[in-house]
Amino acid sequence: MSNSLRNFAKAALSATLLFSPLAVSATNNALWFEHTDIQLPARTSVAQLENGLRYIVLPTTKSTDEVSIRVRVGSGVAQEPSEQPLARIAALNTVTETNWLATSGYQQTVFSLDLNQGTDSDVSESLATIRHGLTKTLQQSQAQALLNDTFPALTDIEQLIETKQVQPLVANQEWAPLNEQSLVNTPAESVNQFQTNHYVPQNITLVMTGNIPPRVAARLIEKNFSDWKSNTTVASNSLTELAIEPATTTVSSDSSLAISSLKNVRNLPDSKSLRKDMLVATLANKMLEQRIETALEQQHSQAKVAVDSQLVFNHKMLSQVRLTELAANEKENVEKVVQTEIQRAIAGGFTQTEYEMVVSQVRQQLESQTRLKNSHYTAQQADRLVQAVNSGSVYTAPSYDLDLLNFHVAHLNELDVSKKLAKIWSQDDAVIL
Repeated sequence: MSNSLRNFAKAALSATLLFSPLAVSATNNALWFEHTDIQLPARTSVAQLENGLRYIVLPTTKSTDEVSIRVRVGSGVAQEPSEQPLARIAALNTVTETNWLATSGYQQTVFSLDLNQGTDSDVSESLATIRHGLTKTLQQSQAQALLNDTFPALTDIEQLIETKQVQPLVANQEWAPLNEQSLVNTPAESVNQFQTNHYVPQNITLVMTGNIPPRVAARLIEKNFSDWKSNTTVASNSLTELAIEPATTTVSSDSSLAISSLKNVRNLPDSKSLRKDMLVATLANKMLEQRIETALEQQHSQAKVAVDSQLVFNHKMLSQVRLTELAANEKENVEKVVQTEIQRAIAGGFTQTEYEMVVSQVRQQLESQTRLKNSHYTAQQADRLVQAVNSGSVYTAPSYDLDLLNFHVAHLNELDVSKKLAKIWSQDDAVIL
C-alpha cells in the first residue's frame, strides 16, 4: 500500500471515531442503541431526567453492599484544541479532593467510584460530590495543584491507548501533553468554557450497579441532578477537521509492534448475527495467536503476542497482532514471522485440534467473568455498561457471551473459523495498517 493511500485510510478511520452514535441520534429515547434482536438484561432500568441526563441502573448482587457508580461525559480529547489539554484539566478539576477517579478517553470522559458499603446515604453523598465537581469553576491559582495532588486519580489517554491497544485508530491525531507547561499555558477560563459546553446533563450518562434497587437509585439521582439546567448551546462532538491532521504517532517502538487489519462489517445495528461474526473472529484470531507463539518459540524469541478483534462503532472491525517485549534488533525478523504465519493460516487453515483447544480456552475465559467466579463483577459490569454506551451497542452480561459461545460452537468447525481468518487478514479484502 502506498503512503498516500495508507494515510487516506488512516484519515478515514479516524473520521469514523469522531461520530459517536449518540452524537448523531435525533431521538429522545433514553436507550443509546438502535432497535435490535438483542435485549438488555431484564433487571436493567434505563431512564432520563427532564434535563436530558440518562441513567442506567443494574442490580448485580444481594450478597454484598457494594455499589459502583460511573458518570460518562460524551466528550473527551477529541474535543480539545490541539494545544490545550482542556478535557483532561477539566477532569482533574472535577475529582480533586474527592475519592472519585477519572479516565480521559478519545471522545468520552468517565468518572468512577466503587463503594464497598453502598448505603443510601453513602450513594447520595457520592452523587452530590461528583455533581459539585462537574460544575465547579477552576481558578488559575489552582491549576498547579491539580498536577501535583490530583494527577494520580487520572488515567490519561496515553495510558488508555496502550491498555486498549487502539494505536492505529488515533494515528492521525495529535493532542497536547498534560504536564506542568501545558497547565501553565492553559487559561482557567478556557477550561471553564469547556466544562460549560460539554459537562451538561444531555451529554451525560450515569451508571449504577450493585446492591441497590432501581427505585432507590432513581430517587437519589433525581435528588442530586434534577435541578441541573440543560444547556441548549452544547457544542457538537463531531470535529471532522481532526480527521485530516498528519500522523503524529506510530504503532511500533523499539520493544513493541502492532500489525492491524481494518475490515468493513455489515452496516447493521448490534445484533445476534453481528455477535456471531465477532465470536468467530475471536476464535480465528486466538488460533492465529497460538500459531505465532509457537513460531516465535522456535525462533527462541521471548516476545509476547496477543491477537484480537474489536468493533469501531459497529461498522468496522479492527483486528490486531500485538507484540511486546521485543529484544533489540529482532523487530524485522519477528514481523516476518508474523506475516508468514498469517499467510500460512490463510492458505492451509486450522486443524480440529487447534479449534477445540481454543474453544476450551475462550470458554474458560468467559466463565471467569461471570457473576459466580468474578469478585469484581459489580465494578466490571459498570465498566461494560459505559463501554456499551460509548460504542452504541447493547449491554449484555458475561453469561450472555458464554451462552452465545456454547450455542454457536455446536454448529461451527475449524473450516468456518479458517474462512473467517482469511476474510480478516486477506490484503485484497482489508486495509493493513
